[in-house]
Amino acid sequence: MGADLILKREASSSPETLPLADITNRPSINTDHDSFLESVVAEGEGGSHRIKRALKRTEATLAELRFRFFDIPDKTSKPPERLSFPKKNVKKWGINLRDPEIRYQTFVSGFAEDMVKLNQTLPDEIFMWLISEIPMESDNVLRTSYCNTLRESHEQVGRLFGPETIRGIFHGLGGNSTAIDVTKRIHAIQELASPYGKRTWARTRSVVKLLGLLSRSLNMEARIHVVVMLLRMSCDRAVRSDSSFPKSSNAVGLKH
Repeated sequence: MGADLILKREASSSPETLPLADITNRPSINTDHDSFLESVVAEGEGGSHRIKRALKRTEATLAELRFRFFDIPDKTSKPPERLSFPKKNVKKWGINLRDPEIRYQTFVSGFAEDMVKLNQTLPDEIFMWLISEIPMESDNVLRTSYCNTLRESHEQVGRLFGPETIRGIFHGLGGNSTAIDVTKRIHAIQELASPYGKRTWARTRSVVKLLGLLSRSLNMEARIHVVVMLLRMSCDRAVRSDSSFPKSSNAVGLKH
């Protein structure tokens, strides 16, 4: 009897009014429809197949055209490979950073930042390693310490922080190959409202804030590349709707 009523409603109603469930809160368009339907219509009454078709039509109407800046990892995806700390050809006081425990304490205590302020610059190899670590490092305190140290490395920022480095940072965050290539057109795809699920944005926010910290030291080519990259990322509605992100214009120092 319950199934008959549902099927009659399917024939007379638009997909938006099907009394199946509030599917706007469902996590993904790939949710197991068969399991969902078992709670709606009894097996053997011949209605589940028709309701499944109606449900797919409903999902299609709820999906939107959206640009996705970041890849969505699956079980077969491998995260970007992290670089090993450079131990060869490292001179000056950077030699003491070879030990992971000493390195951690040197950065989180602010000692590394203070040394760079005193013109004891990091070797270029360590400078580049720090940049590669910021989109990968999960420790918020250590990541912030890296950013503060890089902020004081004015000469190296102007000399080493170019378009290729910028692309590498956004690749480390999980930016897809099309999105981080500013020479390629971006395209929207049809999908539901929350493509990233439980993705955390802490590392992405750190990168945007880092770009702001470095803004006055960037050369013009790098600054333009940063602006374009941030504009492309802001086309992703999931990023744009997160109020915790700094505004792109502030991030690159356009107001100065």
